[in-house]
Amino acid sequence: MELEGDIGGFEVMLIAAIVIYVILALLTGPFWPLDYISGKAGCLGQIICLLWGGLFIAGLSS
Repeated sequence: MELEGDIGGFEVMLIAAIVIYVILALLTGPFWPLDYISGKAGCLGQIICLLWGGLFIAGLSS
């Protein structure tokens, strides 16, 4: 039973993805996913981008 006004898991994932995007955009620029995927940020950057993409896609699938 879901309470009225309760935020589900998918909404939390989408909000988390948006917050992460905004923080990294302020630090590195608005196109940071493209830089991270292209390998400019190294292996850790690619992992961060994949995790962010997973959060974003999971949040949209609600």
